[in-house]
Amino acid sequence: MPTIIVRAHTSGGEASLATLSERIAAEHLGSRHYTTQLIERITWAVADAEALESRTSAREPDTEAPGARGSAGHPMPEPKPLSAAISA
Repeated sequence: MPTIIVRAHTSGGEASLATLSERIAAEHLGSRHYTTQLIERITWAVADAEALESRTSAREPDTEAPGARGSAGHPMPEPKPLSAAISA
């Protein structure tokens, strides 16, 4: 299933942080309600990624990077590789 991923790119070669990883089904895109909520989640994820990028570029090298948040403020899991998603 296709996935939309929004990531904050960090400086210094650190791993990027995902602020959104969402599977999308084409049949849901015909629903105005679904697409409105999807755009809202993407907007939040982009704003979160921008905030993370600005914080990580301005922070001291020895401090820990802030975690990305999910829809309820929880850390986002790392997305699975495509091969793992297909076999699941």
